[in-house]
Amino acid sequence: MYNQRYRPFSQTSDNGHWCLKVAFLSIEIQQHGETYPVQEPWFTLEDTITKKVVWSRKGNWRIDDAHALFVSDDGWSVIRFHGISTYSRLLAIPPEGNDVLTVGITGFVRPYVTDPPIKEGKWELWLDEHVEDSTAGDSWSYRARFRFCTWSSNPLFVSRTRWGRYLVLDLNGERVVDEQDVTRCVLFDALRSEDGNWALEILREARGCKDELQVALAAQDRADESTALPKQLAELWDRVFNALLIVRQDRIAAAAPLLEELQAISNLGFGGFVEVTPVKNFGSRFVDLFREYVHLAMLRIGVRACY
Repeated sequence: MYNQRYRPFSQTSDNGHWCLKVAFLSIEIQQHGETYPVQEPWFTLEDTITKKVVWSRKGNWRIDDAHALFVSDDGWSVIRFHGISTYSRLLAIPPEGNDVLTVGITGFVRPYVTDPPIKEGKWELWLDEHVEDSTAGDSWSYRARFRFCTWSSNPLFVSRTRWGRYLVLDLNGERVVDEQDVTRCVLFDALRSEDGNWALEILREARGCKDELQVALAAQDRADESTALPKQLAELWDRVFNALLIVRQDRIAAAAPLLEELQAISNLGFGGFVEVTPVKNFGSRFVDLFREYVHLAMLRIGVRACY
C-alpha cells in the first residue's frame, strides 16, 4: 500500500520525498435557516525535492468522505471514498494531478443516483452482489488487499476483495480491466499467484513472532479490546487475516505446516450478547475469530485441525 518514494499521511508530515498536507479552512454553511461553522479540508501532495505541488483538492465537509489514499512509486494516486449519499468509489489521479477515472462500486444500480460524483475524467460502475448495502453506505473494502503493480509495462491498481474477486484499474488506459476478456486470463492468474506468495510470506512472518504475538494478544484480552497492540505487530496481525482469506479461497496447500503452528494462537473477542436464563439477564459472548479463520483455511486444504 505504501512505498518508499511516495507515502500518504493523514496530517502534515514528510518521509523525505513526498508530503501530503491537510489544512482545515473555516467556512459557514446554511442549514434549516441557521448558519453553522464547519471545517473544510484542503489536501495537497507535494514533491519535497522539486518543491512542486503534484496535486491539490478541496474536500467536502458533507459528502467527500475519503477513507484511504494509495500512492505508487510512479506517482499515481488512488483515493478510496466510502460513499454515504452516493456510490462507494475509487478515484485515479496520475502524477499530473488531473482526475482520469472514477469507479463506482455497488451491489445494485441506485435509481436515485442520477449523476456520478466526478469533476472530470471517465466514469465506470462496478457491480457485485457481495457489496453490502447499509444506512452508513456500501461496505466492500473490509479485508480487501490493495496494491499497485505493472503488467506489460502498464501501471495497474489492484483490489482483491474479501470474497476473492479482483477489481483492477488499468491506469494508463483509464478503464476497469474486463474479467470476461479471455486475453486477460493470464493477468488474473498472475495476480492470484502473487497473492498466494504474499500470503505465505505473511504467515511465515507471523510464525516467526508467534510467541510475541500471543503475549501481546493475551495482554489485550486481560485488559480490553481497546488496548492497542504495538504498531508493528498490529500491522502484521491485520495482514494475517487477509493472508488466511487468500489461503482459504485459493486452497494453498503449501500453507499447511504454517497453519498447524499458528492455530495455537488464541485471541478472544467480543461476539455479541446472549440471554442468560432463568433470570433472563444478558451476558457477553466471546469468540476466537483468529482460530476460526485458521481452522476454516485448514479445512479447505484438507488438513485436520486441533480443537
